[in-house]
Amino acid sequence: MEISYGAVPAASIHHMDNLTFLSVDTETTGLNYREDRIIQYGFSVFVRGTCTHTEAFDVNQPVPNAAFEINQITDERIANGMDPSNAIRLVLSILQKKPGRFCIYNSPFDLAFIAAEAQRYGIEWDFQHLTILDPLPIWRRFHPFKRGTLSYVAAYYGIPYNDEHDAGIDSAASGHIYCQMYGQHGQLRGLYTNKMLAGWYNRWAGDFVKYCINKGIDYELESFQWPVRRELICSDSSIAQDALPLW
Repeated sequence: MEISYGAVPAASIHHMDNLTFLSVDTETTGLNYREDRIIQYGFSVFVRGTCTHTEAFDVNQPVPNAAFEINQITDERIANGMDPSNAIRLVLSILQKKPGRFCIYNSPFDLAFIAAEAQRYGIEWDFQHLTILDPLPIWRRFHPFKRGTLSYVAAYYGIPYNDEHDAGIDSAASGHIYCQMYGQHGQLRGLYTNKMLAGWYNRWAGDFVKYCINKGIDYELESFQWPVRRELICSDSSIAQDALPLW
């Protein structure tokens, strides 16, 4: 089923081609990529601003009680899910597909988990050449004082979303949000690039770190890197530690 929400203005075919991408999302057992695991992957295909297909598949991982309370995903539900090592191999192969444009809402979170899964199974990965379309830095650039949750931003753009903690539904919502953002702001600047979004992210991160310092809130400076922590850019640690940012 093809779905789009609202008109996405386009001055040319070139602009509509910028709205062709794959939207990616994960559901996890927690927030710590070093310890928690991915239990569901979701993908939505967008062609010129229209979602043409959405798919999600479960990963057979034990679900802690705390995770169940948040996402309502049970061990029974994912008992027939894909083996974790096979799942991460599939996802990494998908991330190599052309046109290499991936919409990932709050990409530092999902990419860190994907990299950690690959690392656990000794699988090579490389995010250096991906074009990441992350709606969250765009939102923070134009709405710095508003909430940035997926549910809040979806409601702002009139996109139906009830926060079901389903990676497929989340990937579709993220893609629709990006299309609306591009319709409002993107054409004034041309194609969103890693460099542009990283600059907006860094500006927000600098302000947030200052806020934490003033309030006496603990923070980990390394966590504020976009689109993913530097050491997780690729599997070759000698390259990752010295790698230039993706921008």
